[in-house]
Amino acid sequence: MTSLETITFGDGFDSSGIQNMKEVFLGDTSLRSVDIASLDLSSAKVFSSLFSGCSAITDIDLYLPKAYAYNYMFRNCTSLENVRVTGDYDGGKFTSIQSLFENCSSLKNVELVNIKTGGISEFKSVFKGCSSLESIDLSMIDLSSATDLTYMFQGCTSLKSIDLAPINFAKVTDMSYMFVGCSSLTSLDLSGHSWPSSGTKMNQVISSCPNLTEIIVDENVIVSSSTSGIGGEASPVKTTVIGRTSDSFDRYFIGKFQTSRRYLTAVTVRAGINLVGDSTYDSWFYGLK
Repeated sequence: MTSLETITFGDGFDSSGIQNMKEVFLGDTSLRSVDIASLDLSSAKVFSSLFSGCSAITDIDLYLPKAYAYNYMFRNCTSLENVRVTGDYDGGKFTSIQSLFENCSSLKNVELVNIKTGGISEFKSVFKGCSSLESIDLSMIDLSSATDLTYMFQGCTSLKSIDLAPINFAKVTDMSYMFVGCSSLTSLDLSGHSWPSSGTKMNQVISSCPNLTEIIVDENVIVSSSTSGIGGEASPVKTTVIGRTSDSFDRYFIGKFQTSRRYLTAVTVRAGINLVGDSTYDSWFYGLK
């Protein structure tokens, strides 16, 4: 309903038996306000793509007493600036949060309250294309079961800093393209975590991040041997790797910069750091001039 601007649910609207709210307002491009607070959604479990494509809505405040699937819920809500979702989870298993805010290009403030996501492994593209988002508090999302973080912040061009501490990297097998296009990001801290013994794929993970000048690591960071490229053709101009580095990080992360040496001027390790093997690394080691 591309011309529909408002929706009001009256007292006579019985919603007590609704179990699936999937795509209810999908593509209502003129919808500016809808109040679902009066609805009885105690039986509803699925809210996938509920507001997807509602490009005129600017603010959303929802209470969801029970929900399992949140994937694509606000996708392409290009005017959405502020969103608050409060849940009342009762023990069921959440199935998806993929692309929750994808292409919400005006989004500035996100608040998720009592939204339990501990059973979810895939967080692909959750904030992809949120180009107005300057910061995000990941502690409001349970990332303890996360395995797939691909494209999670791709295109977040205003993101200046991010605290990755809430992420349990011990299960993360793929974080490829995670920060592609985060052109305002200056530092990335990957230290202080456990990683899968087989390593984590980091294909193009920092491609098109021209202002990223610092990557903080420790010897626990394990990069998968199947990682084919780190920075792509728009790698950081200068990157300082701070901390002890593992063999896999040297080989599959820093070593991959060799394929992008046309775009790099230097890869350095801060003086005084005791590297694995007590070896001294400088620019010639990476084939850079």
